[in-house]
Amino acid sequence: SSSSSSSQPYYLNHVRGSTRIRHASQRLAAAVGTLFASYLLCSYSSSSLLTLSDIGLHVSSFQQVLIDFGCGFGVGSCIVLLMFACEWRMGWIRIVGFWENVVKEEVFWIN
Repeated sequence: SSSSSSSQPYYLNHVRGSTRIRHASQRLAAAVGTLFASYLLCSYSSSSLLTLSDIGLHVSSFQQVLIDFGCGFGVGSCIVLLMFACEWRMGWIRIVGFWENVVKEEVFWIN
């Protein structure tokens, strides 16, 4: 296994920028589809007992939406940073470079 440590480093989760954009658009479409299906379920169900606010999708104000997005982004970012710091500190990962293209033909800003 000592020969593997001297070989080229493994680039974790490296995919082309076009693949990243395609996956992100598919996730966005799935989220919009879920919200639309929830709206249809609540609007056109045979019983009017179920509303969007019952399932937590009531928008009280745009300011509250921004606060919710900000809190969600902050919590998610902190969790990822904490996991990265722990893995880096334990020696599980090693930073071999940054601000570079692995594949020279790719556009940097997409990746």
